Amino acid sequence: MHFPIAFLILSYSLTLLHYVATSTSPLVPTASYPLRLVTPHLPTLSATAHLLLTLGILSGLVSIVTGGVELSRLIAHGGQYEADGTTTRPKIKVAFAHALVNDLVVAGAAVGWWFGGAEKDAGMEGVGGGGPSGWTALLAAGSVPALVFSASLGGALVYNYGVGLRMGTRKGKAA
Repeated sequence: MHFPIAFLILSYSLTLLHYVATSTSPLVPTASYPLRLVTPHLPTLSATAHLLLTLGILSGLVSIVTGGVELSRLIAHGGQYEADGTTTRPKIKVAFAHALVNDLVVAGAAVGWWFGGAEKDAGMEGVGGGGPSGWTALLAAGSVPALVFSASLGGALVYNYGVGLRMGTRKGKAA
């Protein structure tokens, strides 16, 4: 569960660093001394960002499948609704929000990987590859807060609602 968060945040951070270091947009501050130190390493940073994005997508797909299984178990064992039959249980709401945000982030990462010109962003078209496009940087800038929010929802599921904490208990035994 933690791997997609780490891979995607690192990938997006490197993408944003590359974008800021090479951008000619008036909206982006001009490259300062620390960013100029990074400039010779942009092809490596860009290729690393692409690799991390790939790993984030692959591990994200695994997390989506395992999360879906956990959500179906949660609903099967406790039901989706409170005793009144109409009010959705709070942990189910949090679980659906967590799943929705994660699905959107992983889908956005996949779209960015597919349509973002993987060769260009990975620095395979010469030195720096021209850098990430503006929309790639925008996707990265929007995905990081979404990932942090989703991670906080996942933490709430575990620490506030006890979801996924069946480890170490045996069937038929009280915990």
